[in-house]
Amino acid sequence: QAAIRGMLMELDPHSAYLTPDQFEDLQSTTSGEFGGLGLEVTMEDGFVKVVSPIDDSPASRADIQAGDLILKIDDTFVKGLSLAEAVELMRGEAGSEVTLSVLSDGDEKPRPVTLKRDRIKVESVKSEVLEPGYGYLRVSQFQNNTGHEAKKALNELKAEGELSGLILDLRNNPGGVLGGAVEISDLFLDSGLIVYTQGRESESRNDYRANPCAGVLRRSARGAGAARPRQPEHHPGLHPSGLPTPGQDLRRRPPPRPAARGRRLTRNPLLLSP
Repeated sequence: QAAIRGMLMELDPHSAYLTPDQFEDLQSTTSGEFGGLGLEVTMEDGFVKVVSPIDDSPASRADIQAGDLILKIDDTFVKGLSLAEAVELMRGEAGSEVTLSVLSDGDEKPRPVTLKRDRIKVESVKSEVLEPGYGYLRVSQFQNNTGHEAKKALNELKAEGELSGLILDLRNNPGGVLGGAVEISDLFLDSGLIVYTQGRESESRNDYRANPCAGVLRRSARGAGAARPRQPEHHPGLHPSGLPTPGQDLRRRPPPRPAARGRRLTRNPLLLSP
C-alpha cells in the first residue's frame, strides 16, 4: 500500500490511493449523502481551507465561509496532518460535537466554532421564481443525479409560467462528477461540443456534445464546474456574470477495487469547446 500510495502521489496533486474508508467517503460524496459538518475542503500551506460550505449544513448555519482556514480540530492542530486525516477528524456520529479553530480573511486571530455533526444529504439543485417570467436555479455541486434534478426543477419553474430569463447560480460550486456538469450544460444548448477530454494517445479523446432533444430552456445565465459553457459569444443568450474561477480542468475516476479499496487517478484534462 505504501508503494502504491507513493507512486500515485508522484503523478499529480489529485491522484491518490484510497483506503476502504476513504473510498467509501468518495462514493458517498458523489452520491450526495454522507456524515459530517457539510464542508468542501482542500489543503493550503499545511492548513485546511474551506472551498465551500454545503447549503443547509452545520457549517453553513455556523457562518463558516469559503476561504476560511481551519487551524485546529478539537485539541489536534491541523499542521502536519494530511487532508484525509483532517477530514477523518471532522467526521463522526450524527449528534456528536466538534470544535474548530477557524481563521477568516481579515481576522487577526482564529475563533472557536463548535458544531454538531449531522447526516449530510446534499441537495445539489434548488430553484425558485424570482418574479413573474424570471427564475433562479442554484447548483451547489455536480453529483450523479444533478442533471435529472435540474431538469425537474426547470420543468417546475416553467409550470409557474413562461420564462423570459433564468439565473444559473454556480457560486462556490466545488465541481464533482463530470457527467453532472455536462447534463446541466446540455439543458441550455441545442447543439455543438460542450467539452472533451484528451489523454496521452490521440484515440483516447472523448467528446461530450449537446443533445438536440435534451434542452429544457434555451435562454438564460473547480473541477467539473469548468465544463459549463464559458464562451458567451458562441452561445447567444448565455450571459456569465462574476469573477473567473480557477477550475482544475482535470477528470478523475475512482475505479472499483477488491475489498472496497480504490485509486483516484487523473485520467484526462478537460478542454472547453472553442
